[in-house]
Amino acid sequence: MNPTVDRPNRAKLQQGVDIYRDVVRDFLIRNLKRVKGTTVKQLLLDSAGRNSDVYNRRKRRLDDDEDPRDVIDVADFPHIVSHHWREVFGPVTEFDQQIRNRMYLIADGRNAAAHPNSGDIAFRTAVGHLDSIQSVLESLGSAHTASQVGDLIETFMAPPQAQPNGHQAPSADDDDSQRPSDLVISDDSLKPWREVISPHADVVSGEINSATFAADLQSVADGTSTELEYSNAEEFFKRSYITPGLERLLVNTLMRVSNRGGDPVVQMKTGFGGGKTHSLIAIWHLIESIEKSSRFAVEYPQGIGKSLNGVFLEAGVDPSSPPKAKVAVLSGTYRSVINEDSGGPDA
Repeated sequence: MNPTVDRPNRAKLQQGVDIYRDVVRDFLIRNLKRVKGTTVKQLLLDSAGRNSDVYNRRKRRLDDDEDPRDVIDVADFPHIVSHHWREVFGPVTEFDQQIRNRMYLIADGRNAAAHPNSGDIAFRTAVGHLDSIQSVLESLGSAHTASQVGDLIETFMAPPQAQPNGHQAPSADDDDSQRPSDLVISDDSLKPWREVISPHADVVSGEINSATFAADLQSVADGTSTELEYSNAEEFFKRSYITPGLERLLVNTLMRVSNRGGDPVVQMKTGFGGGKTHSLIAIWHLIESIEKSSRFAVEYPQGIGKSLNGVFLEAGVDPSSPPKAKVAVLSGTYRSVINEDSGGPDA
């Protein structure tokens, strides 16, 4: 299979990722050396959680005298930036949190390009990641490479070319440039979802209570919540899927309370039902029940433990020796601007 012909979207995205990798890798190493003043090899090891899989993998490659610049990949960029944010990249004028967030999106794009499915990458997916790449390159002052990525984006907008058989190549409007044959799924290729996952008992019995989904941070903090799914740290994490966004929030929190960097203020912007309260409760349980959280990370090899262990490793914190911090909760729905504390959101 010729990836350029059979997967044109993937090929263009990979070109953009390669351009981005070379520019940003030099930018990261240059600024790390400027502030830290140590060897590139040591900087790359310091950026990985010690004893983590990433650390061990990098150390093996570096011990084999591999070029340090080849050891870090696009997927490593946002983690290196987060680890050295406060002392290295935060003060850089052309760098801000928006760029750092885009780096996580680009890392997802790199994975999509490196490990494509049987069909081509969707048109909108490829263009979206290339747009993020162009934005980062422009912010870092690399106008020439940003223009190169812009040219790649323009090729998606070009009219379809006639093929030797007289047919036209799929256009950007033709179902995300994916051929119909790529979208056919055989009856035997996927198992029914009920054979893959088991719903909770309340879902199976039909006795699920919609009030369960009304998360209340203040009642969790006060210990007055009657919903075990929110009030109990173990039950909460068992029922919570740690998304990439929530993982970054928890990693940032752990880094901050352990004096390893991290943003002092985080502003969450989502619509109604976007998970803000759930994320705040996750922070509460992670820190307020830090000994339980760290124990989960060590004792449970899958599920809850695997997710939390990844959070600790990414933050560079040893789960067996977690940091301790006091947590304060101020819920606006429980406070009045003219009277004494209202005592509840409905008072």
